[in-house]
Amino acid sequence: MLVFVVPVKSPEVSTSWSRLSALFERSLRSLCGQRGGAFRVVVVCNSLPETGWWDPRISVVITDLPAPALTREGKNSDKTLKILKGIEYAKDQGYFSGGGFVMPVDADDLVSCRLASYVEPFAADRSIPGWSLTRGYLCREGSPVAFLNRKNFNHSCGSSAIFRPELADELIYDHPSYQPGESDFLRYNFEQPKIALPALPFPGAVYSILNGENIFLTSGTVTAHRTGHGSSLRYYAAKAMKYVPRPITPRFRGEFGLVPVATS
Repeated sequence: MLVFVVPVKSPEVSTSWSRLSALFERSLRSLCGQRGGAFRVVVVCNSLPETGWWDPRISVVITDLPAPALTREGKNSDKTLKILKGIEYAKDQGYFSGGGFVMPVDADDLVSCRLASYVEPFAADRSIPGWSLTRGYLCREGSPVAFLNRKNFNHSCGSSAIFRPELADELIYDHPSYQPGESDFLRYNFEQPKIALPALPFPGAVYSILNGENIFLTSGTVTAHRTGHGSSLRYYAAKAMKYVPRPITPRFRGEFGLVPVATS
């Protein structure tokens, strides 16, 4: 069993609830588009986004967590707590009775339709801790091209790890501030090889960027990061070594459920 846990930000910290709702519905459709393999989706939120689409494999956990501070750290802390609540709910429901894995997925990201079928043969093998999504795509809303991060997708996107639920306390932590080289809330404890996550052998997710609801990758942080590299030529030369452009074809859209949404 693969359990996707989707933490949803509170309306108070959303820039546009209608836009978030549209992105959320697309993410749900992507998650439920798995082609084979047992899976469940657990949504954890203070308020459920507005959506006219649903699937019986989705469960909702309503929390009474206070609205977080309007800071990156506050939003990350809120997300962390919701992920942990989602994992506990899945345990209580017996989703992992035959073994299985958890994958936290941001409410605006998309995943490959191959994930559940890939992990299912390993569900009962406790020697497999999970996988790190070191490769994945970045895609700006409305762009005809996605960019494959072929080195360290897991360092920037929260939807980048599949792991045993019993490892949650080791892999998820409520950190006070962002540290370069770490994802928003997942760290990989390489000091203990028994829980180090091997790389997933294919790109497993699409990081939706610059959609107005990102915690980290906003237009402001992108501009600041580019400026910090001294010159735009140097910045883009470095990025060319790391990212590979790929046209968004019907096959690509089909694998990830990448359909256009209104983000204005």
